[in-house]
Amino acid sequence: MPLYLAPSIFPTILTIFPVPGEEKQPHSMMLPTPYLTLGMVTPPGPRALWPVDLKLTHLDWNPEATLIHFQGQYLTICELDYNILQGEIQNVPKAQARVDIGEFCLVEDVTSARWYRGRVQNQKKDLYDVFLIDHGNVLSVDEAHISSCTNDLFILPPKIVCGFLSSVLLLPDCCHSVVEQYFSNLIGRHVTGYIQALLPHKVLLLEAPDINNDLVRHGFGKHVDTDTFLLLVEMLTEAPLKQNIEPAPDLLIEKQRGQEFNLKPTSLKGYEEILSFCRPKLKCGSHATVHVTHVQNPNHFWIRTEKRNEEFEEMMKKLSEHFSNVKLEEDIIESPEPGMLCCAVYEEDMHYYRGVVVDLLEHGAEVLFIDFGNIGKVPHNLIKKIPEEFADKSAFALCCSLVNVVPNDEFWTISASDSYRRLLSNKELQVHVMAKRKTKFDVDLYLVEGGSVTSQSLSDLLIATNQAQYGKNISQNNQPLQNTEKCENWAEETNVPKVQTEKSKEPVCLKALNIKPGSEFAVFCPLIHTPSDFWCQRLDNVPALEALLVKLQDHYSTKSVPLDPEALSCAVKAPNTSQWCRGIITERRNGQANVSLADFGSSIQVSEESLQGLLPEFCVLEGQAFRCSLYNVIEPPALGWTSEASEFLKTFVEDSGSSLKCKVISQLNVRNRWLCNVVHLNNTESDQSVSNLLLERSLARVVTTTLSPTVFPESFVFSSYDLNVGSEEPVHVTHVSSHFEVLCQLDKNSSILEEIDAKICEISKVEQADSEAVVDKLCLAKYLDGKWYRGIAYPAQSPSHLCVTFVDYGNTMIAEKKHVIFIPRDSTDLLYTPMQALKFTLAWVPQDLVFADVKEWLDAAVLNKLVRAVIEAKGEDGSFKVELFDGEVSINEKLKELIHSLTPKPKMSVTFKTKGKKARQIDNGRYKCKAKSSPTSNPQNKTNKNKANTNSQMNRAGAVKSPQMKKKQNRVTSAVDTNG
Repeated sequence: MPLYLAPSIFPTILTIFPVPGEEKQPHSMMLPTPYLTLGMVTPPGPRALWPVDLKLTHLDWNPEATLIHFQGQYLTICELDYNILQGEIQNVPKAQARVDIGEFCLVEDVTSARWYRGRVQNQKKDLYDVFLIDHGNVLSVDEAHISSCTNDLFILPPKIVCGFLSSVLLLPDCCHSVVEQYFSNLIGRHVTGYIQALLPHKVLLLEAPDINNDLVRHGFGKHVDTDTFLLLVEMLTEAPLKQNIEPAPDLLIEKQRGQEFNLKPTSLKGYEEILSFCRPKLKCGSHATVHVTHVQNPNHFWIRTEKRNEEFEEMMKKLSEHFSNVKLEEDIIESPEPGMLCCAVYEEDMHYYRGVVVDLLEHGAEVLFIDFGNIGKVPHNLIKKIPEEFADKSAFALCCSLVNVVPNDEFWTISASDSYRRLLSNKELQVHVMAKRKTKFDVDLYLVEGGSVTSQSLSDLLIATNQAQYGKNISQNNQPLQNTEKCENWAEETNVPKVQTEKSKEPVCLKALNIKPGSEFAVFCPLIHTPSDFWCQRLDNVPALEALLVKLQDHYSTKSVPLDPEALSCAVKAPNTSQWCRGIITERRNGQANVSLADFGSSIQVSEESLQGLLPEFCVLEGQAFRCSLYNVIEPPALGWTSEASEFLKTFVEDSGSSLKCKVISQLNVRNRWLCNVVHLNNTESDQSVSNLLLERSLARVVTTTLSPTVFPESFVFSSYDLNVGSEEPVHVTHVSSHFEVLCQLDKNSSILEEIDAKICEISKVEQADSEAVVDKLCLAKYLDGKWYRGIAYPAQSPSHLCVTFVDYGNTMIAEKKHVIFIPRDSTDLLYTPMQALKFTLAWVPQDLVFADVKEWLDAAVLNKLVRAVIEAKGEDGSFKVELFDGEVSINEKLKELIHSLTPKPKMSVTFKTKGKKARQIDNGRYKCKAKSSPTSNPQNKTNKNKANTNSQMNRAGAVKSPQMKKKQNRVTSAVDTNG
């Protein structure tokens, strides 16, 4: 059996001969393009359909080819006959011969040294492309590997038949990858079809009704009447079509006979159908110049093509003229329904735009503006009937998703979405359509600067800068239209196939360490530029990294791994050390690649050819290097960091060794450096801070709270407020997360909270500033009590809501967007005052058992009360393990008792022998015995007992009283939070 290559789509039915200048290599393999001779045709006559049953062995198509190519086998094939024939072919004497195109011959596959029956399909210079008639693929060989043979070897008909599916055309803009997957699912299936006509060399035009109906039902294609289809084949191939009025002959062995027909339709209707497939569309694989009209996040944004912009402007002009003559009470849609087309007023400019109703409100509706992509709430009397002339045009805005990009967390942050929005705002872009779904295109975007397209796609840019990660994003839940069937008349859509698709193999992706403010751990610094730009590794991960690097050297020193074109993660040999490292490709240009070494922080430039693919086993460990800057120090404004300051930092790091500890205070988004962790670096042995030492030596100065225009806060500031093991602090419990975790404010920070409240009052009275003047993600949100509080905003499932975590109280709630304002950049007091809510984990309280009664008791005992916290230990994530006291009563001990009382008790039993009696088992606590778990127990008794114990325990717990204290007002409680 000759070696098979993976199927590839042949470029077009017209590409019968090799492209000029393209040389084929000897003995190479390819899928065949059926050989079609050119010839004149004669007038039409009657025709008959020939029914056949086939087993499909291959199907393929591409937009340029138009026709769907198939290969198959007749079900009556006897495998034994072909096995015997194959043995005879190997044994017959071979005679080198010169053969012409279309002639049968024997051909040798050099790799296996076996001979096969074939037909010469093409010749270029000394190379022949020979179609293997029993296997369906093509060998490219020179004359020395071709032999003539007797006709006896061709008495047995060809095992493979090939041709084109008839009476169906695929839509040019349907998703190529999904269609290919659908076709692959048909391989091996039996299909009944009807041969409409024959092309030269037994190439069939086969109508397969079941396949045709599936293609139409899935939205991949449309039916075409036979006359129109045969006209199309004639136009594409210029080949004679043979149709027979006799019963079906043995197509495999019968010599060609019958009339050749020139098919002409009786009207232009069919011809117009063909031309309709040629109208310009945004289809898979195409490129177009676009502008973005609306951005929700990188997986949900809208574009308009430059090509249709003039048409859009003309339509808007007419739409404006129309509604300038419509009175307020005229043309109102009385009973709007989701999915209904309309024209609606956009509140920002009070102009009418085309839209579709997506949801009903009490006094109006939510409308998706289909030429822009945004959703607005519109009063009932401003939703008008759409004139027919405007309803016929398809939507000008196309919904898109960046291909292979997903958020680092479960959802896109406000910061990432707004950064992406700013990146696209008022920019000319080039879009490359990768795939198409029902209402969304998966695309790659490229910035157009100075008339030329940049080399790095926005997908690559987001991944390389750790604002996103690689992942297949074909399935998204946040679709704006809940009733897409009613919107088919305004959106060009391709239905999603109902066949199950197998996930393709994704390029491996190297993830970054997940580091949050408050984290504290020992580090090693592999790279130091200045005190405001250096890289750290977690010391506890260094052994695992060293072991991985050893395996990396062993593998790539002896083997090579091809780099996936879509991959950003790679293996690269560092020029200065000649050692193999893990890298992230940040830019490709002119055959060169800029690569950031994921475990060391340095960047190198190498040729693209030297990059290797990174195997999945080398991606289990996250990239170990993370960028840092010292907290409380900046470079002097005029001279910048001196070499003395940088050398001092390097010396401090070397001298500290394993005693070097890093504490993450906050995170900044620095232009051209991206995410940067603001840290303290301390020597735990000498108890010295490098920041303080730099200040003492006048090598640095204390940072001002004025933000550089290139810096955007990604988080609020974390502070532990000098809490240490053994410290005792009065605290106010502001939120109960679970029966073992609470959020607290320090009583000593009451004045800080008052200052925050006063500043918030000033800001909340002012309208939200321009989008360039606000800080992403960090916000003020209105709580149920009508007051505003500091928070971190995250996208919610609803596009009109946000999820907000209140950083000074600890609870989370869903807020309407109109109740969230972002903090202006000049509000340094709000941005740089540390978060007031500290996470306390209750020491010794079991965490593996969960009882609702226990959390309810803890809520009643401590929420919004002043208690005393004794610090038992520090957590690596910035939390503290504590024991809480209400007066002299330990809350932790009460919780342990309550959990113990609610925990099912083991059943007690004893076995003993009496004289002359068999062993007896008695369930009685009077005997000394061992406890054992029983698989069965009385649920009723256990329930009653637990209930009694719970009531008794809660009655005792009720004796815990809080001391007299100043009750805090306007606290953000957990009445409707989403955590508890």
